[in-house]
Amino acid sequence: MNKELSEVLLDFYQKILAPEFVSIQKKQAAHDEKFIYIIGHFDDLYKHLEKLEEEYQMITFYPPSKTLNLKPLKLYKRGLE
Repeated sequence: MNKELSEVLLDFYQKILAPEFVSIQKKQAAHDEKFIYIIGHFDDLYKHLEKLEEEYQMITFYPPSKTLNLKPLKLYKRGLE
């Protein structure tokens, strides 16, 4: 009886479970590729946010009146003066 049961279980695994596992693994691989793509976008966003944070710190730490010599800009229209 045990030999028959093991043959039936082996047959069940080979015909039903094994193809399902292969299908699940393929879907998981496709999902992983999409996930890696999304993670790349998050990395880019964090880099941009980090750059903005650095620029913000520079602006708030070094006030423009002390570090930059800003003069009003005069705009001229060429050829229309």
